[in-house]
Amino acid sequence: MLVVVGSPAARLVPPAVRAAGFASEVAAAAAAAGGAVQIVGRVGDDATGDAVLLDLAERGVGHVAVLRSGGDGTPVVGELGTTDAGDEEPAAEAATDEAPAGEGSSA
Repeated sequence: MLVVVGSPAARLVPPAVRAAGFASEVAAAAAAAGGAVQIVGRVGDDATGDAVLLDLAERGVGHVAVLRSGGDGTPVVGELGTTDAGDEEPAAEAATDEAPAGEGSSA
């Protein structure tokens, strides 16, 4: 049995919510390859957390050791790798903010 440690996130794939994040992807890939897999982590005690756990179960990943956290919602990963809280900048925007115009060129 493989035990994957890491908290699953959610990705909105209309009309569904899918499990996302590194731990979810590793666990799902191992289950698809025929392994017995359990994920250990935390999701929010909300409808999004329910959908993430259902998606993992449908993909063959056990989740008996996932903590349901009532104080926090399940993280939702955006289309460009940002969370719904907006705490990460998409790579394309971050690259343009590194050096002011005219600096860093060797002319």
